[in-house]
Amino acid sequence: MGPRRKNVKPCSVNRESSESTKADEPKDYMNQLSHEVLCHIFRYLPLQDIMCMECLSRKLKEAVTLYLRVVKVVDLCAGRWWEYMPTGFTDSSFLTLLRKMPDIEQLYGLHPRYLERRRVRGHEAFSIPGVLEALQACPNLLGVETSHLELVEAIWTYMPQVHILGKFRNRNGAFPIPPENKLKIPIGAKIQTLHLVGVNVPEIPCIPMLRHLYLKWVRLTKPQPFKDFLCISLRTFVMRNCAGPTNSLKYVPLVTGLASARNLEHLELVRVPFLGGLIQHVVEDSWRSGGFRNLHTIVLGACKNALEVDLGYLIITAARRLHEVRIQPSLTKDGVFSALKMAELEFPQFETLHLGYVDEFLLQCKMANGDLVKYGLADVVENPGIITDIGMKAVNEVFSCIKYLVIYNCPHLHNPNNWITDHSRWTRLVDLTLVRCHAIKLDSFSQFIELLPSLEFISLDQMFREPPKVCISMTAFYFCLLLHVFVCLLSQVDTLTLEQKIFSGPYPYHICIIHEFSNPPNVRNKVRIRSWMDTIANINQELIKYEFFPEATRTDEDLKKYTKYPWGRDIYTLEGIVDGAPYSMITDFPWLRSLRTAEPNSYARYDFEDDERTTIYAPRRKGQLSADICMETIGEEISELRQMKKGVFQRVVAIFIHYCDVNGEPVEDDYI
Repeated sequence: MGPRRKNVKPCSVNRESSESTKADEPKDYMNQLSHEVLCHIFRYLPLQDIMCMECLSRKLKEAVTLYLRVVKVVDLCAGRWWEYMPTGFTDSSFLTLLRKMPDIEQLYGLHPRYLERRRVRGHEAFSIPGVLEALQACPNLLGVETSHLELVEAIWTYMPQVHILGKFRNRNGAFPIPPENKLKIPIGAKIQTLHLVGVNVPEIPCIPMLRHLYLKWVRLTKPQPFKDFLCISLRTFVMRNCAGPTNSLKYVPLVTGLASARNLEHLELVRVPFLGGLIQHVVEDSWRSGGFRNLHTIVLGACKNALEVDLGYLIITAARRLHEVRIQPSLTKDGVFSALKMAELEFPQFETLHLGYVDEFLLQCKMANGDLVKYGLADVVENPGIITDIGMKAVNEVFSCIKYLVIYNCPHLHNPNNWITDHSRWTRLVDLTLVRCHAIKLDSFSQFIELLPSLEFISLDQMFREPPKVCISMTAFYFCLLLHVFVCLLSQVDTLTLEQKIFSGPYPYHICIIHEFSNPPNVRNKVRIRSWMDTIANINQELIKYEFFPEATRTDEDLKKYTKYPWGRDIYTLEGIVDGAPYSMITDFPWLRSLRTAEPNSYARYDFEDDERTTIYAPRRKGQLSADICMETIGEEISELRQMKKGVFQRVVAIFIHYCDVNGEPVEDDYI
């Protein structure tokens, strides 16, 4: 027998303490998952987060390696095409990353903040040659998304088989064009969407794959930049304020090439000095084979030599599919629409017409025409549109289904009520904008809007001859109300009289009057107010339709109960600041009670820009908010009104009055 083995019992105290220690430690659930499950999770994470997991544990590092080995599509910007890729990359680190992804086919988000043009010996940087080397290390690479001018040109030169994915949009465009912004487009470049802003380009060659071409502030440096232009797959062509040949004959290949794009839907030419009558002849030659027949949007602005027949032939050819037309002032004439009327065409899909169209850049640019010419833009002096009431009557008869109408700087219009005929009453018109039509008469305009049954929005800017010049935006469903508004003046505005007249009527809707005093006018505030009114109306309709809320009524008998303020209604007054300018609001919306102070008619303060208090009152500033979400914030008011058996109106009217004559001094009228 050998020596007896000594039995040693483990210490129970130590075992219990170790078990309690393990119990206190949080469980690492990630490390308990299989590699396959981890790789599946990685598909839903940004690449930057995936790479960070490499250093957390050995198992996660293995899972990351496995995931990168089989991944085919990678986005360096996590789906945000407007973002920049993570900083800190160098040529070597980027090459290392792509070598880990041998099967990658599509690389999105290659938007570096800065790339060196060439490598510098002894200096670790992120350069164009380094990126190219990394891309060439991926044997299965099919496409790359980028926004870098020099990089995309290098890809076209050294990797012509690679497609440019998504929309190419350079990010440093400006006017005058920065000299470093240059791009040479090769023939047959593999790209579908090309947006160039503020770039020097030698020419636009034949690109069979191209579907959408957008050129803004582009300088075409070759004497014949359209000599080889042929993009048969083109659907969108926009050329705005580009510097090119001054000889109009050199634009012949451009127009003929556009006619060859049978699927062209959107044509926009702004300050393009093509040969007058050229479009007419090209349309005559190509319409049988489908040239320009599929257009749904036609825009001509500041085209120096354009003739009425050019515009007319385009409209006639595209009549069946046409949705929108914007017409420069020189073509805003009676003759254009008289000719279209004689053609006896139908425009079943037409919705938007802009007469006297001037591009936003030309409206806002502080440069005179001579300065623009120095930078290579065509020599164009824009005069007002000369259309008269006779022409507008023809417009009504030709485009009877119109929904959106904008008229800019047409001083020969006088009597809008003459535009309507017994045969065509613009029954679908919902949005009307008039700017600088000084000669229109108030009485006639008031009669005109009463004849439009579907009108919801009116914007009047720099209108009428009587001072003060006031910018007004209104949203309404019953426009008999507007007669009162215009009478008070798109000699003196007496706010108290205006409010008393508005709130004294038996109108079956809630009313809100906003006075704003920003200088210069801020169009964003008009958009905010319209968005706000839409939300209020949706809330009321939801309550009446689905919550069985009582619908309010208002009669002359109701108004007789109150002979003075608040004129038969519960009136709420607010004051505040919007974009640094004061505003005041008076309304009978019951939902504004949550902003009231204790006194029934005292002033409450509210700031549309206040992050913490932005609720239903600026619903779309932080994103789209539904009526359901907004109703949750006013549940107490809804319950209280229901108990009082007090109803609400389905419809709302907002009157937004902007005062241009701040401090009693009218702002200069830039037309005069």
